[in-house]
Amino acid sequence: MLQSGRCDYFPRGLNEVYAEVGNVQRHDLMAYDRLLLSYPFPMYFFVAQDNPQLLKRLETGMNQLVDSGELWRFMQQHETTRQIFPLGRLRDSTIFHLTNPLLPDKTPLDDQRLWLRIE
Repeated sequence: MLQSGRCDYFPRGLNEVYAEVGNVQRHDLMAYDRLLLSYPFPMYFFVAQDNPQLLKRLETGMNQLVDSGELWRFMQQHETTRQIFPLGRLRDSTIFHLTNPLLPDKTPLDDQRLWLRIE
């Protein structure tokens, strides 16, 4: 879309934009992070319904990673996500907070441990 001149702006997730711009051989593209759209967009694991043991193991393990801070440290070091940190550098950006009407009813929006926030 950008290359064909159909648009001037193409919104990407923070976890996508830096990797994508870094892998493009064009010098006329940039990640513009002074204007942000923010909305809850969870990532899920899908487990077969006949495997409740795996579900419990994943749930327990992920909660342990979140509670210990290991998941946060992993994200700060992983190749796919490390470029979004530190999030504090985005505090002066204009942020439009949107809702996500497509979320399942059971999405734990109130569990602050599970969401990246720029505030």
